[in-house]
Amino acid sequence: MRCRRKELVNLLKLSKRFVSKSDFGETTCFMPGKIIGYDGMIFMQVPFAEADVTCAFDLEKLLSVVEGAGGEEVELKLKDGVIEFSSNDTKAELKVKEDVSVFVEAVDVSGVKFKRLPEDLLDAMFLVSFSTSKDIANKVFSCVCVDGDMVFATDNFRVSKYKLKKFINVTFLVPASSVSRLVGFSKEFPLVEFAYDGVFVHFRSKEGAVFSCRLFLDEEFPSKDTILSVFRVEGKRFEFPEGVKDAVKAVSFLVKDQFELDRVVSVSVKGGKVVCRAEKEGEWVEKVVPCGKREKFQFLCNPDFLVEALERAFEVTVGKESILFRSKDGRFEHLVALYVEE
Repeated sequence: MRCRRKELVNLLKLSKRFVSKSDFGETTCFMPGKIIGYDGMIFMQVPFAEADVTCAFDLEKLLSVVEGAGGEEVELKLKDGVIEFSSNDTKAELKVKEDVSVFVEAVDVSGVKFKRLPEDLLDAMFLVSFSTSKDIANKVFSCVCVDGDMVFATDNFRVSKYKLKKFINVTFLVPASSVSRLVGFSKEFPLVEFAYDGVFVHFRSKEGAVFSCRLFLDEEFPSKDTILSVFRVEGKRFEFPEGVKDAVKAVSFLVKDQFELDRVVSVSVKGGKVVCRAEKEGEWVEKVVPCGKREKFQFLCNPDFLVEALERAFEVTVGKESILFRSKDGRFEHLVALYVEE
């Protein structure tokens, strides 16, 4: 197959970005008309019209060769278990990886019935994912639960819920790590359809790009009634001063190398000021913002969520034991326990 070098580089980088190294192993392969990425938890397939072979390959090696090659066009041929690569100044032979017949069947969504994607489902999954646990040994608490017209997540320290505008007749648990990558993928390929087959939930773009998330099966999420009952918070409305968003951004660099959903900063309100603080491995940084308020409370929060909440002007209620963030339309609520000093 002959293709534009830059297009192939972009597709390989896309696969590298969304396909994680895992215990299941990661695989990237060509199939006629598309490129596939798989890591045990997600399948990513993107249209690539020039692809006319079926083979798996070492992503890092092929990307290095293609990036280092010159010229606008490159050529790849499959021969005797080897990918023969050539450009105007580079030639290479790279071994293909394992048999990909298992992936051919797994990524075939031709028989899956897709439906129109609810306009707020992805945003709901993104927002509640900040309440998931980083401990994947406890599958339920590391997942986002979609159930009819509600989307939930909790790690027993935080809990979030989102009421969808439209009821969808499915219930499933999807790992928060997959949700994070799904949202990123949707920024590259706006998703318009979804389908549920009992093992995967598939999302598809108008161009035919598909992102499939493997589901956690046979796991029981806390009931809706249990989740809803904790949101009855009585307290005072609180409005963070303008400088808090910038303060959170300023200190969060210290935890930027942590996985997105694992990042935490401390926010304390005391003595008429808000102190935003990040800590990691004996290092710390904090920034103070005057607020002129008498309230006194402290909580731990994901900095990305807090910035998102402040940008969207979520309403904030401070209760005796928890702080509640609520979207203006009331569809989304995020509850986090207040930090109590011993």
